[in-house]
Amino acid sequence: MELFEHANAATAAAFPEQLKAVKRAAEDFEWYPTTREIIAALVADVRQEGDRYNYSRANTCRAFLDVGAGNGKVLDAVREIEGMESLHAIEKSNTHLHSLPADVFILGVDFWHTSLLDKQLGFVFSNPPYSEFAEWSAKILREAPGDCVVYLVIPERWERSELIAREIEARKLKPEILGRFDFESAEDRAARCKVHLIKVKIPDGCRWMKDSPDDPFVRFFNESFPYPETKEEKPFAEQIEEAKIVYRLNFIEALCRLFDLRMAELQENYRAVCTLSPDILKEFEISREGLITSLRMKLATAKKEYWQRLFDGMGEIQTRLTAATRKRVCDLMQSRTGIEFNRDNAYAVVMWVIKNANGYFDQQLLDTYEKMVEAANVENYVSNQRVFQWNRFRYDTAREENSTHFRLKVGHRMVLQHCGGMETGYSERCTGLTRHAADFLSDLIVVARNLGFDVIDGGPEEHEWKDSEARVIRFKSKSGKVESLYRVRAFYNRNMHLQLHPDFVHALNVQHGKLRGWLRNDAEASAELEIARESAVQHFRPHFRLDGISSLPALTLGAEEVPQHRDAA
Repeated sequence: MELFEHANAATAAAFPEQLKAVKRAAEDFEWYPTTREIIAALVADVRQEGDRYNYSRANTCRAFLDVGAGNGKVLDAVREIEGMESLHAIEKSNTHLHSLPADVFILGVDFWHTSLLDKQLGFVFSNPPYSEFAEWSAKILREAPGDCVVYLVIPERWERSELIAREIEARKLKPEILGRFDFESAEDRAARCKVHLIKVKIPDGCRWMKDSPDDPFVRFFNESFPYPETKEEKPFAEQIEEAKIVYRLNFIEALCRLFDLRMAELQENYRAVCTLSPDILKEFEISREGLITSLRMKLATAKKEYWQRLFDGMGEIQTRLTAATRKRVCDLMQSRTGIEFNRDNAYAVVMWVIKNANGYFDQQLLDTYEKMVEAANVENYVSNQRVFQWNRFRYDTAREENSTHFRLKVGHRMVLQHCGGMETGYSERCTGLTRHAADFLSDLIVVARNLGFDVIDGGPEEHEWKDSEARVIRFKSKSGKVESLYRVRAFYNRNMHLQLHPDFVHALNVQHGKLRGWLRNDAEASAELEIARESAVQHFRPHFRLDGISSLPALTLGAEEVPQHRDAA
């Protein structure tokens, strides 16, 4: 302490002359040298901090910075602390700079243009200009590196400063008042000012935690370079509805608008990347070839995605196609979607899907019907007197589509041995049914809809299936009565017992016989199938057909002008 007092006494003698010198050079900058009393409290605490850690944390703990060092009065005192290895200063006055000892390293001249973010320091001290102490102190608290101690000599009103409070809150700091002082009897330059010497420990850990928001450099980056945050994107269905409502578009037009926005965003992003300097591109390992490959892939993926979304939006078609047919149409559509996704092409593809879907409606009825053709489930037409053996029927006769010898019809009660049933353990659809059984029961609903039945229940996946327990799929009759379309029980032996509504059986048999060429008119249907003439007339009519893009109101509703396309799409 004796050495400290001697050094301060020797330095103080030169202060009056130096004060005159800075005034002559117009470099006063509110220089009020820190008093001996304040320096004594500072040195005592710095020494205590050094003893506590024994300077073993890192070399950075042995570095001391005085922000606004003046002629180095504080640095002279700190130099005498054991273990303090490096002294640093930020000082604007040339007069003061020339007077600083050679062992003081100058980190900067103008504090407002000097950053502390990347400095390796153990202690930061400042006795700032009082006219801007809040801004000055806030900058130090904002930029001081982690695991260092900040000391500030500032007016006691600092506790009411919003700027300082904001930085304290942002970094979760806990200021400590080491002492209350004034400059009224200061040995170098008196002033009517009451001050606090405050100590703020900057928490450790921010330098070790990757991208920690407490890290001052991370905070600086976030404030200086706004990084695009990943936004939670609205569900696609909401985006479509929003585009339809805001811009009064139908589904196709809205889908095309969203695709155009995606393309514009891609173009803007890749153009922005290409404005970067070659050095930055090299640093991020971005090459021209890589960008070309990436863009090509993104364009192809986006087109495929939007063509699939277009197909998914064709609900009127989806509900009219069986599982196998739906996959077939989707695969065909995807194989032809290398074309650009735009308004005209979208309408053309929709027309193409409509044409193909109509071609499948008849075949999927035949396919679903044939799955029910078991020996125990069929009866002969009235005119078919021939007796047949089961094996020949199953493997030979079923292929003779135009045969007049084996004209068959299904009954309304069936035992199905080839359509799957219950399964133990893991169920792909989580219903207890095999996929084969679930697809078949869903296909029955599709066929019923195409035959004019107003099915009001969802598919089998909406039910929880248990061995031998009956499940019912209902429809609403033309009179408005709710009835059972079919009643089914599934078993672990992979069999299903099926009971169909009489009208549904009649419709299946009439349309199957008509498509096979076995029934030429409703009169034949009534006679051969032994059903009422009225029922034969009703079910002999052509079943569901798509008659153009107007059949899909969800896609075209609100369109002012729908392109007209020829058959070729």
